[in-house]
Amino acid sequence: MSKEEILATIKSCAEKLGRTPTCREVCETAAGKLDKGSIARKFGGYTRALAECGLKRQDKGRPRSAMEQSAQP
Repeated sequence: MSKEEILATIKSCAEKLGRTPTCREVCETAAGKLDKGSIARKFGGYTRALAECGLKRQDKGRPRSAMEQSAQP
């Protein structure tokens, strides 16, 4: 999938759910055409792909490491 197709898939999934989707939900929506590795190769990670869509992660239950926090743009 191209970057544009991945972004469209994320946005479509967000509209259906009414919230920011998890990476797993996006990959399931793509019916095998997309995986976490593809997103990482194209964007550098799922969080960056969400940022390009204008979305933010919602999984506040998972503590973030110092390395993850410093990697944010």
